[in-house]
Amino acid sequence: ITDEASIYRQYAGTHTFFTAPSGSADATISTTKQLELTNDGRGLSQFTAKAWCHMQQSGTQAIIDSHNVSSVVDRGVGWTDINWDVNFANVNYCPVASIGYNHGTYDDDHMLGIKERHDVRDAGTSRFQVNLNTNGGSYTDTADVKRINVIAFGD
Repeated sequence: ITDEASIYRQYAGTHTFFTAPSGSADATISTTKQLELTNDGRGLSQFTAKAWCHMQQSGTQAIIDSHNVSSVVDRGVGWTDINWDVNFANVNYCPVASIGYNHGTYDDDHMLGIKERHDVRDAGTSRFQVNLNTNGGSYTDTADVKRINVIAFGD
C-alpha cells in the first residue's frame, strides 16, 4: 500500500470507519477510528457533537430535549449543572452555551451573559452560570432564564 488506507467495519449494527497513513503491504498497519455510527443512532467523531441539551432554567429546571445528557441540577439562581450520560474521555472537551428569555422580561438596561465554570468541570459534568448586567454595570448578579442551549464537542 503506498497510498492512505481505509477500512469500513460493520458489527452488531455499529458502522465504523478507519483510516491509516501510507505504508507497504508487508508492514503492520495502525488505523485510527475516524467515525462511528452506533446502533442506537449516535454519530461519534471529532466533528460531531457528543452532547447537546435544550433546557428550562427558570421555575423547575428541566430538560426539554437532549442527546447524551442524563440530568440537570439546579445549583441556585442562575446556576445549573449538566450531567453527561456518557462521560467525556477527559476534561479537554468544549461545551458552548446560549440563553434565551421571554421578551419583555429584560429591557435595554438589562443584559444577560452565560459562562461555563471550567474550574468545576469534570468528564461527567459542566456547570453554567447566567449573569445579569444592569444599567451598564458589571455582570455580578445571577438570574434564571427561560431557556439554555448547550452543545459539547470532544472525545
